[in-house]
Amino acid sequence: MKHWLAIAGALFWIVPGRLNVAGEPAMFITRYDFIGLLILFFSLYVFPVSLIKSRTATIAAGVFLALAAFKVILGLAWVPQGLYGQYFANPEWNGPHEISWPHKSIREKATRIDTKLDFCSASYSLFCNYFPLHFANSVKYNWYGDQIYKRLHFQFSAKWKGYLYVGEDDPKRFTLIAQDYADIIINGRNLGTSLSGSPVNSELKPGFHAITMRYSHKSREARKLLLGWITKKGDVAAVPASRFAISENGSNVRNKALRIGTFGLHLAWLAMLTGMAWTYRRKPIKEFWSRRRTIIFSIVVLSMFVIGLDRHMNGMDDPWAEILSGGDDWLRYESMARNILSGDLLDIGHTGKGPYYYMPLYRYLLAGMHLFVGESVTNIIYAQHFIMILTIIASYFGCSKLYGHRVGLLVSVQAILFGLQIYATSLLDTTTGVLSSACMLYFLILYGRSGSNRHLLFAGAFLGMATTIRANFVPFIPVAMGWIFLTTSGKRQKFLRTTSFSVIVFLVLLPIGLRNIAMSGKFQLVASNGPVNIWLDNHPQGQTQPPDDELIPAVIDYAITDPGAFSMGLFRKAAYVFGFHTLNRNEIKFFVFIPTLLALYSVYGLIRGRRKNIRREMVLLLLWIGMIDAVLILTRPWIYGWRLVAPTFLPLYVLSAMAIEDIIEAFSNRRNKKTVASGNALTTADRPGPRSRGIRTEKKISVPSQTVDRLLES
Repeated sequence: MKHWLAIAGALFWIVPGRLNVAGEPAMFITRYDFIGLLILFFSLYVFPVSLIKSRTATIAAGVFLALAAFKVILGLAWVPQGLYGQYFANPEWNGPHEISWPHKSIREKATRIDTKLDFCSASYSLFCNYFPLHFANSVKYNWYGDQIYKRLHFQFSAKWKGYLYVGEDDPKRFTLIAQDYADIIINGRNLGTSLSGSPVNSELKPGFHAITMRYSHKSREARKLLLGWITKKGDVAAVPASRFAISENGSNVRNKALRIGTFGLHLAWLAMLTGMAWTYRRKPIKEFWSRRRTIIFSIVVLSMFVIGLDRHMNGMDDPWAEILSGGDDWLRYESMARNILSGDLLDIGHTGKGPYYYMPLYRYLLAGMHLFVGESVTNIIYAQHFIMILTIIASYFGCSKLYGHRVGLLVSVQAILFGLQIYATSLLDTTTGVLSSACMLYFLILYGRSGSNRHLLFAGAFLGMATTIRANFVPFIPVAMGWIFLTTSGKRQKFLRTTSFSVIVFLVLLPIGLRNIAMSGKFQLVASNGPVNIWLDNHPQGQTQPPDDELIPAVIDYAITDPGAFSMGLFRKAAYVFGFHTLNRNEIKFFVFIPTLLALYSVYGLIRGRRKNIRREMVLLLLWIGMIDAVLILTRPWIYGWRLVAPTFLPLYVLSAMAIEDIIEAFSNRRNKKTVASGNALTTADRPGPRSRGIRTEKKISVPSQTVDRLLES
């Protein structure tokens, strides 16, 4: 019941089309929703829900669902506020306006609806509005090399149309302030032009006024635009969204009532949580307060706070941070996701009539995250950070269940200490690849222990997902089938389970193959540019790249004709994968090098016979690490950085944690052995105090060393 309770409570915050705390339509998760989800997380995770009566939990889940439904109803009754905004990728308002996928219903009229004309120069900020230049993140702006200045000084223009309502009690003096160029036309009359921060002031009478505004940015100065009014105190404040309308019939009377209703719904939500907490009133707090869960919750909150502060500072310092770098894979993935969200579900805009190129599944996962957090690149990075944080926490619980609390703690500490979190800072497939592959290994190990069909199903599904995210997971499919064969008893069961596993993986891959055969006539399950990657660092310097069908033969010919240079190249790449940046620079990546050394100690212990009960599982982890690294050594890993090695980190940290635990136990046993030995050698002469006082002394005790060893072993 606690899972349904959490889902019902979360729907109150994330259901599309609802009104947020501020009483405005929210298509995506906002900062207010994030705070609400944290409160829900604390209430249902830190406090054990098992103490809540079943009837109370059922009532609470029903109330949460009803409140979410009411929010949607209120959202449907909302009267649109704001101005139609048309954005252009040039400073002269030329050509058709850009398209924004969240505003597909108005794509013929405008790019989006802006509720305020108050923009700062930041690319992302928690405290000020910024120009929504998300349309720049498209393949057509894939600039690099000498053209990078186009990104660093992106030129654009915008035009807004609609109506401005002035109430009887509203200020009548308006002002327009813009950096670069802006002009304003009200009721067909041009009120003036704002250049480089010079204001344009005007007075308006109560009622509706037709308004047209234009803005152009083509210099290297900061972006800034403000349409505000001058209050009685002489301050300049932005005109609120409630004064803008897309039609002259717009009225905010209904919206005021909806705001009050939404506020009441949020109070009811808090009252429901308070009522659930009230069920604890007769229990001492120490009986239900979970210290471990509180620590985990604090880690999540602190991590997200640090990430949010970093992204805010980055957005304020770099006004172009939201515009992705041209030539990088993350711009390509972002363009794919936007194609899908714009209605091109098969991503024909990127692949054409050919089969999927680049990792098929990640573009859809990225599009799915966009559905929750909107167009902002920074918000997507938040989402990926959150997924990685949950992956690290899940690794703690999973390893604790498999190998004990100490190993789980050491794995999570290494993941945090060595910076696994940094691989979520860009729009790349690393986060989802790490998560899916870690889940696959976890369920494979559970299947080896339990033989459960459920664990087999999950292992196959996650391996299929990992394979669709990145093709270098494909070689592990026969290894996983071999693991299932070895850990299953009975010839008939071995055949059935391995066949079932392969069918599960195939079914996950099947939609990609069907799409490819429908579009290109090629039944291609996994997208791969492997031949190109293999050729990149396995050929003589200066050699021109041959056609695609001749790449692998060229590599084989190079290995035969010059085996020394070929082997040296493999050695350099192996050194990189295991922690050395390059062999000609004294730079070591300690997040790989130190765990690798400790993992080698685990391998040494495995050879010496330690941990006999889990030696097959350790071999499975070693095979996963070895096969991923072998693929990277054969290709050219430094083109993509450490993100390709990242799926090996959690298994590497598990072996490293086992080594640390063995070292701790070895020191502990040695200390106990010394203590026992010194206690056995204690004689009467060694004891303090004179005999003349009549103090009773003990005789010397002799214990054979074999007995001591048996006691220590027991």
